[in-house]
Amino acid sequence: MFFSFPIAASPQCILTQARQISKAVRHTTSCQVTDTDLNDYIQTLTSLLSDPAYLAIDPDATTARNKLIDLQNNQPFITPEQLIEHLKDAQQTLLKLQRSGETLTQEQQGLSEKIDKSLEDITAHLKTCLKSLDQNAKEAAERVLQERQNALQAIDTKQQASLQNIDEKEKEAEKRVSQTGDRTLQKIETTKQASLQKIDEKGKEFEKSISQKGDKTVQEVETTKQASLKNIDEKGKEAEKRISQQGDNTLQLLDTMKHASLKNMDEKGKEAEKSISQKGEKTLLEIETKQQSILQNIDEKGKYAEKNVSQEGEKHFKR
Repeated sequence: MFFSFPIAASPQCILTQARQISKAVRHTTSCQVTDTDLNDYIQTLTSLLSDPAYLAIDPDATTARNKLIDLQNNQPFITPEQLIEHLKDAQQTLLKLQRSGETLTQEQQGLSEKIDKSLEDITAHLKTCLKSLDQNAKEAAERVLQERQNALQAIDTKQQASLQNIDEKEKEAEKRVSQTGDRTLQKIETTKQASLQKIDEKGKEFEKSISQKGDKTVQEVETTKQASLKNIDEKGKEAEKRISQQGDNTLQLLDTMKHASLKNMDEKGKEAEKSISQKGEKTLLEIETKQQSILQNIDEKGKYAEKNVSQEGEKHFKR
């Protein structure tokens, strides 16, 4: 079945209602309809074209239903070009009737005049619209061009301002980095000189202290040696005096012991002097080694600080 409702010749049947609408539109003498009747017509025909049995999925029925909905919403369902074509077709039909010798009725004659008038009005209106569109297009193009030029000028102005600002900030950053680097290098040099002076002073003090201690030790050894020699000499004299009666053997023994003691004391004095000299040289060598290590450490720190300053400067330049 093509419909979801029973077909019957009754006013309640939607097919009957659609047939009555068709008669009313085709046989009208004024080509006019009231808004109420038009809404009723559209609602009835839309309901018929939306029947779920077949018409709801039929493409032609869908197209017709959409046009009815556009008409109900006061939207154009036919383009001006299509309207002109329809009017031209009607005009050609009327001209064919005149050429065939048929006499046009007063109603057909009036319709022909209305078609001619409508064609003239539509053509004039289209020309006016095209002229207005062309003028509007030119004005819009000029406005777009002017807006484009204004935008480009504004962009160029902002770009120049940004470049100038960047250049100024770059110069300020370069100046700050240079000043910071100079201050850092000056501080490093000052610290280096102070450290070198302090190390030199401490080295001299230590060297002086070692020299004084060595001189004092040598003096003490010499004093002890002289005292020992004096004591031995005195004791030898006393012993020589006491045992002068004991004979030559005793004197020889004393003399041998004296010489052995003197030799032993002289060797110990030399060993003490040699030990003090070696310790002094070792101490001076250690002082010089520490001084060189401190100088090298200060120099490395200075190079590391200069490298950091250079890297910071390059970072500022890159920004």
